[in-house]
Amino acid sequence: MSKPLVSVIIPAFNSEAYLLAAIESVFQQTYSPIEIIVIDDGSTDRTRDLLEDLIASNRINYHHQSNRGLSAARNVGIRFAKGKYIQFLDADDVILPSKIEKQVKVLESSAVSSIVGTDFRFFDKSDLSNLYGGDRLKGLFPLREVERLFEFETVIHRWLFPAELFDSYSVFDENMPGAAEDWLVLWKLAARGTRFIYLDEPLALYRRHNDNITRNFEILADAHFLAISHVEKYQEQNKIALYSKKDLDALRETFHYGVGLHLLRRNRVLRAWKHLLRALFLSSNRRQVKLLLVASVPPLGAGAIGWVTSMDNRLWRWRAQLRKAFVGS
Repeated sequence: MSKPLVSVIIPAFNSEAYLLAAIESVFQQTYSPIEIIVIDDGSTDRTRDLLEDLIASNRINYHHQSNRGLSAARNVGIRFAKGKYIQFLDADDVILPSKIEKQVKVLESSAVSSIVGTDFRFFDKSDLSNLYGGDRLKGLFPLREVERLFEFETVIHRWLFPAELFDSYSVFDENMPGAAEDWLVLWKLAARGTRFIYLDEPLALYRRHNDNITRNFEILADAHFLAISHVEKYQEQNKIALYSKKDLDALRETFHYGVGLHLLRRNRVLRAWKHLLRALFLSSNRRQVKLLLVASVPPLGAGAIGWVTSMDNRLWRWRAQLRKAFVGS
C-alpha cells in the first residue's frame, strides 16, 4: 500500500534570511512522499532568486501573489495542496527530521477525527544551541476553561492536520491581526469535537527574533479581543454554548486591564484610560481598575501606579494559594 502524500505549506514574505533553512528541514524528513508548496506573499527581497534552482528542479511548488498577509498565503496553499495531510510551516521556523513520520503513523491508526501535535522549543535568531520553553498544557486545549483559553500555545507548525478537516479554502481568517488566526483555527477544531493527540517530543522549533508579531503586546491583545468576538459569533451561528456572555466579558475585561497597565507604565495615559474605562464597564467592582484610573491622574505620579501593581501581584498570589489549597494544583 502506498503511503499518503503530505503537503507542506510555507508562506514567505521577505524571508531570505531563513527560508532555505525551513525548506531544508522538510527535505531532511524521514517520511515521504512530501510536496512543498511555497507561497511568496509579494516579497521584495531575494526570495525568488534563492528558490530558482529548487523551482527549476521541481523540488518545490512555487506560487507568487501580491502581498495579502500570512493567513491569505496559507489559504492559497490549502487550495493548491494535494496531500491527505497538511503541515503548515512558517518561513522562519524548522521541524525536526522524524516529525512528520511519527505524526502520520498516529493519524493513520486513529479511528476518529483527529489532529496530532508535538512538543516544541523556542530558539533565538539562529542560535540552536539554546532551546527553551515548551508546552505546559501537553497539547490539551483548555476548551471549557475560559480564563485559560489563551494560555494554549498554538505554534501552528507542531501540528499535522488531515486535509479533510478543512471544508473550505478560507481556513485562516484574513482579517485577524497578530497571531490569533492560528489560535482561532485550533479553537474551532476543538469546538467541533476534533480529537487532539499529543506526542511528548520537541519536534518543532520556533524562531524568536525582532520581527515576531507575537512579541508585540498591544497587537496581540487586539488580536485576542477580535478572537473573543469570533468565538462569540461562532457559538451563536452554530448554536453551541461553551461560554456565557459573562464569561467572555470577563476575559475581555482581563485584557483591557492588562493593556491599560501596560500603557500606563509607558506614560501613554490617554490610551490607557480608554482600556481601563472599558475594563471598569465590564467589571464595575474591580478595585484595581478604579485605583489605576485614580493613579493615572498626573499629580499622583508613577508611585501610585507602582503601588497598585504591587497590590495586584499580591492578589494574584493569594488566588494561586487558594487554588492550590482547594484544587490541589
